[in-house]
Amino acid sequence: MVETKSLRFDQLRDEFAKATIEMDNFKSYKKLQELRHITNCVKHGEGDGRDSCAKLRELRPDLFQFIDSFSASLPSHETYELFKRNRAVRQPLVGEDLYISANQFASYASEVDSFWDELVEILERH
Repeated sequence: MVETKSLRFDQLRDEFAKATIEMDNFKSYKKLQELRHITNCVKHGEGDGRDSCAKLRELRPDLFQFIDSFSASLPSHETYELFKRNRAVRQPLVGEDLYISANQFASYASEVDSFWDELVEILERH
């Protein structure tokens, strides 16, 4: 059996760079970085050594805002008290503190597909 080793995103980027493949130039790179912050924020919550939630909050503050028909029907001061944007991410795996819609999820999935398409295209040229 072949032993495999997981690479972190930055290690993968560095390995590709050794082969003169610059992931930073991929059209999908920015969204992949955003998705990486989402993943780490979900896995580790607020205050991990990577500060992924803080970085994500800078990039996409809208992902920390709970919006649905219930909150839309509340008076604004009650909405603010119930769903403060600056709350720490504590339980993202149980659906609290970080909110990604089905459309946003589909968009991220599409960007992952785009990354692989870009990579295949570049590898075919190498």
